[in-house]
Parts: sequence; structure tokens; C-alpha cells
Amino acid sequence: MQSPDGDVIDCVPFHLQPAFDHPKLRWQGPLDPPERPKGHVPSGDPPEEIQTWRITGEGCPDGTVAIRRTSKEDIFRANSLRLFGRKPAAIARRNSAGGDHEHAVGYANGAYYGAKASLSVWAPSVATPAEFSLSQIWVISGSFGGDLNTIEAGWQVSPQLYGDSYPRFFTYWTSDSYQETGCYNLLCSGFVQTTNKIAIGAAISPTSVYGRGQFDITLLVWKDPKHGHWWLEFGSGILVGYWPSSLFSHLAGRAGMVQFGGEIVNTRPGGFHTSTQMGSGRFAGQGFRRAAYFRNLQVVDWGNSLVPLSNLRVLADHPTCYDVLAVKFTRRSLAVVVADVPLPLRGLGRAMRRKRTSSLSILTSKRGPRDYYKGKNCKPTGFHTRKGGYVVQDEKLPRYVVPDLTDFKLKPYVSQCARDTAAWASKSSTTTTTTESSKAAK
Repeated sequence: MQSPDGDVIDCVPFHLQPAFDHPKLRWQGPLDPPERPKGHVPSGDPPEEIQTWRITGEGCPDGTVAIRRTSKEDIFRANSLRLFGRKPAAIARRNSAGGDHEHAVGYANGAYYGAKASLSVWAPSVATPAEFSLSQIWVISGSFGGDLNTIEAGWQVSPQLYGDSYPRFFTYWTSDSYQETGCYNLLCSGFVQTTNKIAIGAAISPTSVYGRGQFDITLLVWKDPKHGHWWLEFGSGILVGYWPSSLFSHLAGRAGMVQFGGEIVNTRPGGFHTSTQMGSGRFAGQGFRRAAYFRNLQVVDWGNSLVPLSNLRVLADHPTCYDVLAVKFTRRSLAVVVADVPLPLRGLGRAMRRKRTSSLSILTSKRGPRDYYKGKNCKPTGFHTRKGGYVVQDEKLPRYVVPDLTDFKLKPYVSQCARDTAAWASKSSTTTTTTESSKAAK
């Protein structure tokens, strides 16, 4: 089928899909439906036009799975055939100072058998074809060394992988820290697709609009207690497929960490930090309808029950460029807009060289008495208690790194994304040498 966005969707018989090329999965047939977690109540039938290719009303027949066709152009855009459809091994390091992948995530450590969340879908700007921006759920086990096991699902904008800037539903897995195993979607054998209603790698439609309508998708990843496989559910009941437990070492048992958040690639075009956006492209403090979010964060416990995530922590590799907040709202505030129960809301984004104005509503007349000085354009450094107190949080206090400005003629300022002083000095030195050489030649 020809999709309006240029994709070609093939209806492939279930037993002929790429997963069964894996030596551990040959001769396997369809499985019985998994046992869904207790407390999981589907909200109804999802819209059929959740992906662009379904807008025409066409679909795949029963007994087949919908697979986005890989074109020769997709392969030519890859740096090498061996790396096609795979993440580089360097991203396994969570200390982004040594790599080009940057994260803003909420995470929790413990013994987990699944994770669920609703994540807003945006179409962030990506600066170069070699970069990407994504929002996803991670289910992790092992160490961030050579034996990391991950299961990942969410949406992604990747011009190099897909050839356009549409947000696309994707999956990923690895069992050795992104070294030799795993891939995106169905670009290698491993993930077994079971649905003919969703095409992994196809564009998602519609998307959220800044300040207006918000659109999110709900994803659930959990370990089936009957067979031990990790299943993926999209929306309110579509079983996309499963990762067989035989693919993994640590995840053959349980997960030790879950993460919810965003990731971008920073190739430093021109020697400076990339302008690639994460999420909506706005800082998390702008809140609902402006910043990207995750809501209704839940995990699956040892009894196969969905429970609210209670020990969430946040981490941003470069908070001056991409930040993240963990906020729990009440019925009297934003939760009424998003849902009819209290829920955690997480925003993530990038400030695109904008001026901070009082429109952020960080301090308003509703937050203090009439004669209370509320400040101007300040980010909060803590939170107010119910009894009128104020608790300062050390992680919210500003930290400024200012270079040595001795004999410097310009006035100092602090940029939100400061340049790498070493790279700038090297570039300036090269320019000076070139200028002097030109004068000597004359």
C-alpha cells in the first residue's frame, strides 16, 4: 500500500516476517494472547487513523502483519551497511560528557516487570540528517558496560533513518550494550510483530500543537508471566508484538531500571552545540500545552499488577539546553485539563534562543499576598509547603561557569548553551595564523 507520506506498507504473512530469521526463533508459530497486568483497563478502541498510512482506509488482511518497506534510499543514507538501523555503542554511557548523545529522563531503580506511560507526540526540528530526536520508554537490566539489556519504544524523528522529519513509532532492543545485537523496528531479526493495524517505523498522525491541542500515545511494555516474553501494547489494546526472552540475558528475568524521557544526538555542527530540539523544543517549566510530557507513569510489579511509579528521579545531561521536571498535580490545577485523576506530568524540551519573559507565569499574584515582592523572570529554587513554608532544593540552585575574563574588553554574560572554550580557542588560533600568513605573502 502507498502511504500519503511516501512510505510503502507491505502485508507480510505472519510466518514470513524478519523475526523468524533469527536462529533462536525459527519454526515458532503464533502464541496465545499474553496475560495482561492486573489493573490494566483498556479505554476503548483506538482510532484507526493513528498512523498516516491508515488515513486512506486501507488495511492488511488477517494472518498478516503490516511492515514498512525498506527502500534502497534508506540503506544509502546509512554510514555503513553494518550500522544500518542500529544505535552506536557509545550511547550506553550515561555520562554524556564523553559522547554525542544527550538525555533528559525520569528514572527509577528497582525490580520491575514492565512500564506504562502516555507520551505527547511532537515534530521537533532536527539540525542535521546525522542527528535525531526521540521520546521513549526504556526497560533496562544489566550494567552500562558490555552486558546492558534494553527494550525501548516511543516516537522518533530521524532524517537519516527514515529520510524525512515526521515523528515515527519505533522500537529498539539490545542485549550487549548496543555492540552487536539489536536494531530499530524490524530491521533485523528479533522482535516478533503480531498486529496488522500498526506498522513499526510508520509516521504518527496527528501531532501536538504548541499552545493548542495535545496528542499523546499510550505504550505498555510488560513481561508475560505465562511464557516470559516481553510484550508491547500500543494505545488502548493493540498488541504490537513481543521480544522473546531468549534474546536477552538479564532481561530474561526482570528489569532493574525503567526510564521515561528524551534523547537527541549532538554532532556539534560548525563546532557549536546543535540546535536540534527535544520534545516540543521548549523548557519543561512552560508546562502543559507548551512542553512535551509523560503522564500516568506506572510500572508492573512481581505480581503482574500495574502500580503508580512512586520513586521517580530526574536527570538531565545538559540542563542548560534540555531539562526535565517531575511534577504531581492536584484536581485544582492542570490535572483537570489532562485527566480526571491526579497524575505525574513530566516536561522536556529545549529553549530555542528565546527571551525569558513573565509569560512563563513562574511567580504570579496568586502565589503570595498583595504586598509580597515576587521577583522577575526567576526559575523556582524549591517548592512551597502546605503550611506556608518554602523548601530550597539544591539541584535547582543555579550553577554558573564563567571563564577567566581578565583583560577582556566585552562585558561578561552567561549563555544558555555556552560554547566550548577549548574549541573556540583552537578555531581562533587557526584564524589568526591564516591571517598572518596572508599578510606575509603580500
